[in-house]
Amino acid sequence: MERQDRAESSLPHERRRVTRIPAATIGAVLVEMEATASATVAAVHDISVQGIGLVPEQDVPLGSPILIRPMKGPGRVRADVRHVRILHDGQFLFGCEFKHTLTMEDVLAFG
Repeated sequence: MERQDRAESSLPHERRRVTRIPAATIGAVLVEMEATASATVAAVHDISVQGIGLVPEQDVPLGSPILIRPMKGPGRVRADVRHVRILHDGQFLFGCEFKHTLTMEDVLAFG
């Protein structure tokens, strides 16, 4: 399925259990696709203890399990890509759900 098709099929209403906050102070992260062992850099759009919004440089398949690694620090967090939508500037925003609730150590690693 193409990015545009997936973006148009995403549900527009809010379904999050925890509100995400804008992540303007968080640097880029490395997103590793577990199935293919490929990776891409992504900007962090928003984040909560349960999920993260990413704007990757390359396509990330919907439904894929991924590893998110802060560029500035150690550690990594597992997540699943749950949805995709188009932002006002034409970039694609991928909504990801963490496999576990972030700990304080995880949060500090992201900046």
